[in-house]
Amino acid sequence: MAGLMNIRRLTQSLLKPVVIILVLGMCVGMFYAFPRFGGANDRSLYKGPSVRVNGVAIKDKEFNDIYGRFLQQFGSYMSEEEMKTRTMEYLVEQEIVKQAVKERKIAVSAQEIDDFLAKIKAYNQINTEEEMEMLITQVGAKSLKGLKEMLREILAEQKLYTILGKEAKLVVKEEEIVEAYEEMEPAHILISTSSQVNDQPLTA
Repeated sequence: MAGLMNIRRLTQSLLKPVVIILVLGMCVGMFYAFPRFGGANDRSLYKGPSVRVNGVAIKDKEFNDIYGRFLQQFGSYMSEEEMKTRTMEYLVEQEIVKQAVKERKIAVSAQEIDDFLAKIKAYNQINTEEEMEMLITQVGAKSLKGLKEMLREILAEQKLYTILGKEAKLVVKEEEIVEAYEEMEPAHILISTSSQVNDQPLTA
């Protein structure tokens, strides 16, 4: 969870600090691994004024959905106020990334999504419709179409981070990559639907 909890401190240009951008590029999509079983309790629901990012409002429903997932994962060792703060930061920074992807006209093809989905199925040894349905339920996608939309967003973000890294002429040492991978490995995007899972890392 170290990768997720290093909240993205991005400016609107998404170029400062570049190191955080790169690390998060490796960790893109991890948050989808958290099941959406229920939400935050009533006393914790956000009902305040909307926060806007370049004119786009962060909706209460979006806040409550993400807050509920934070609560499920970190409620035992993170205060309610800290979870609310992290939730809002996460949503604001996700919106900044989303806007940057749109501004740069970063596209992901259906073939790229299908190829990534094939890797997910192979990694998790998903061989039946029942196992596929289990994965869809676990990530809260509701349908195969919803899952593919999640993968599209993940791949678009990865492309964005790659572009930003190249623009900044960022060079990362091999040991830094290994360290970042080891930090994020326990919380990668995939949830096993099989008792036997490949031990090889999955890449997009």
